[in-house]
Formats: sequence, structure tokens, C-alpha cells
Amino acid sequence: MSKPNRVCLWLAAVAGMAMATTVANAALVTEYFNNYGTTAPTDMTSAALNGGSGWSTAWAGNTSAPIYEPGTQLTYTATGYSASDNESGSNDGAIKGGASDVSFASRQVSSMDGTVWLSMLVSGLKSSATVGFSSSGANNTWLRAEAAQLRWRQPSGTITNYAIGSTLSESGTHLLLGRIVFNATGNETVHWWIDPTLNTNGTAPSDASAVVARTVDQLGIGLTRINLTGTSTSTTNAPARFDAIRISNDANGFQQVTQVIPEPTGLMALSAGAMCLLPRRRTSRGEQR
Repeated sequence: MSKPNRVCLWLAAVAGMAMATTVANAALVTEYFNNYGTTAPTDMTSAALNGGSGWSTAWAGNTSAPIYEPGTQLTYTATGYSASDNESGSNDGAIKGGASDVSFASRQVSSMDGTVWLSMLVSGLKSSATVGFSSSGANNTWLRAEAAQLRWRQPSGTITNYAIGSTLSESGTHLLLGRIVFNATGNETVHWWIDPTLNTNGTAPSDASAVVARTVDQLGIGLTRINLTGTSTSTTNAPARFDAIRISNDANGFQQVTQVIPEPTGLMALSAGAMCLLPRRRTSRGEQR
């Protein structure tokens, strides 16, 4: 029996400071790994990959960390989801897991506070897959998939298990959707969805439909870094891959990270409502038209 893949996603947050009540750095951050060339680098740091938008640094890592893999594109089809900017040429690719589950490729953003939405496409997500985030410092917070359950570790060290069933494919591509709400008083709320049903009216999926819904303290004041690890210790299972990363703390952040477009009927209703607000011109029977 082959050993499972391991997928890690760490989102680091600045700790130990009070958060402003308003969103200080509203932004949309994207990475599709487009136009990075046809040659895989030996390590992420020397490659100095700095494409995408909204980042404050280039990708960094070491020789055992995940690397850019040219000519690879993850695709995912679901009602309401789009990754139309994700190109599929030989110069375009994805992040491929490295040789060690303790090493990772990382990239920084300016601190994103308030409500932060994140989406990405991930292959090799199910068995022994770790998907999480932590604050800077000693806190170690993660979400790990092992067989048919998710294990959530809070900064306190408490681990809670969640059943996810047996519908996830180890080799298939999945949509990972997350929401972190940073609060001035601490007690941040964290929700994770895997392959969520997206509402075509443009509203976010319900909290009740999230695989994980937790209140967590000590996460800090905002998202500052994303780290990726997708290790395979098996000779038969391919390492995990990551693509189409989008992060936003704008007011319409959910729509930005999923590119959900409301149904035409919804847009027509909005247009009709707007028309009702226009002033009406009164005419009489004898008035020239």
C-alpha cells in the first residue's frame, strides 16, 4: 500500500498587536504561476519568481521546498467558479510539492486584516494533507486531512477531528475556500470549505456548510504570509500541486476569490429596481410627446 501525499498550507499572521476596527490594507492578491518559463528551478529563492499581483516579495524556499513546475495547470469545474486568468501554455505552471514536509515555499503580502477570503486549487488533498495557518512566533495552528477526517489544531494545542467522508479524490483537483475574520478583541473566526456549492446569486456559502468552523485566539492582527508544502513519500503517488491562488479582504472578497458571477435574472432584478428609482415624467392627454 502506497504512502499518502502530504499537503501543507500555512498562512502566517502578525501576533501580539491590537487590530484596527477598519480594514487598513484592502487588497486582492493573485498567483496563477503564468509566464514563469519552461524550465523548473532548482529552488524557489534563486528563481526569484515574482509574478502575480498584490504580493510584497517574490517566492522563497530551499532545495527541498516545493518548486515551480512548468507546463502544468490545475483545472476545476463547478457552477459559479472561474479561474479564467489561469493560462495553460508551456510557460505557465503550478507549484509542485518538494522532498520534505518540514520545508516550504513562502511568499509575503502586506498585512491583510478584517475579513480575509482565500481560494486555491489543490491536487493530492485527501490523505495526510495539512492545510493551515499560524501566527508569527511559537503558535502552531493547522488543518490536516488524514484518510476521511480533518484534524484541526488550535494555538493552545487542542486538536479536534471532523469527518469529511470518502468523496474526495487523492489524485483529483479540489477547490479549497477559506475565510478568516480578524477581530480587535481576538477570538478570530475561521471557516474552511472543500469543493463548496457556490451560490450563483453571488452570496458566500453558509457557515453551516463549512468543513471546519472554529473560533481561535492568538492568530494576530492580519494575514502576512502564505507557505506551501506538498510532499509525497510514495513512489506511486505524485506530490501535491497548487494553482490559482487568490486572497482578498475587500468588501466583495468572496466574489473576488471565486469570481462568482450572479445569475442574469438577479442582475435584471437589480436593474429593474434601479429603474424604479428614476423620476417619472407626468404627461397629459394634450401634451406633445
